[in-house]
Amino acid sequence: MILCANSYWEDVRGAETSAEVLKKSGLDFEVLQEPIFDGLGYQIDGFCNNYKITGDRHQSLGIVSEKYKICQNADAFAFIDGLIGEKAQYANAGACKNYKVNWIQVRLQPRNIMGDDYNNYLFFKNSFDGGSSVKVCVTPVRIACSNMLNLAIHRAQRVFSIRHTGDIAGKIREADMTLKLSEEYLTEVQEDYVRLARIKFTPQQVNSFWEQLFPIEKDASVTTRNNAERKRDQVRTAYNANDLGNYRGTAFGVVNAVSNIVSPNNAQPLRMTDSYFGNLFEKVTNGHPLLDKAYELVTAKA
Repeated sequence: MILCANSYWEDVRGAETSAEVLKKSGLDFEVLQEPIFDGLGYQIDGFCNNYKITGDRHQSLGIVSEKYKICQNADAFAFIDGLIGEKAQYANAGACKNYKVNWIQVRLQPRNIMGDDYNNYLFFKNSFDGGSSVKVCVTPVRIACSNMLNLAIHRAQRVFSIRHTGDIAGKIREADMTLKLSEEYLTEVQEDYVRLARIKFTPQQVNSFWEQLFPIEKDASVTTRNNAERKRDQVRTAYNANDLGNYRGTAFGVVNAVSNIVSPNNAQPLRMTDSYFGNLFEKVTNGHPLLDKAYELVTAKA
């Protein structure tokens, strides 16, 4: 499915190997390096261009140090095969920033928490514009409202890096470590959900919370004031939605409302651009600053 000119994703459910995923999603290309030259034709020392061949041209993926070592998608993602089975299945794969960033999404076993069903995902990212390690992030999704509760808790890692190793034993270690870290995060975040659901908020405290989350300075411009008021209205609507009925009046309901308005499935821009999808992917993998702020505010109340 093409999202825009430079970003897309493909449904790869049913694939059994990373090689099959890469072929189906068009990510099975080879990245090469070439020297770069200035406008006078002199080679620039210390740097080179990462590129892929697209038709009859070289498509640049990034200017990097000459010490940069390419980790091909086939090598970067091969260890994921060690996860696939009863506990995990391939879900989606794609690229953004015109193939500079390539990713695979794996679905883990769902969980039921406090009567709600959650799908849990791992995102694996490989890039050719200066990054070297494969980045992995864990993302729980509450099915009732399709919101990503990717909270940055301090007791467990949600995002971590995998150092590429070419040997079979190394790939097994990488797969085992990925499952271990993801299970640790999901267990800790599940405990946090329960804890947040026990923290009570009165209607007055909820309104005060929205004001803290979207503050308006006395000397704010009309535009700034209107934007803050619009965001407060958005999160109030999300908070009062039917799917949060069980958690209204709790810190968990407040956090879910914020997650609802920033989650990719629910927060659509007026105009789809490549920068939107690139930023969206960063928020999926690294977390959303507004959700992190909300989480910090409610946990400070505990």
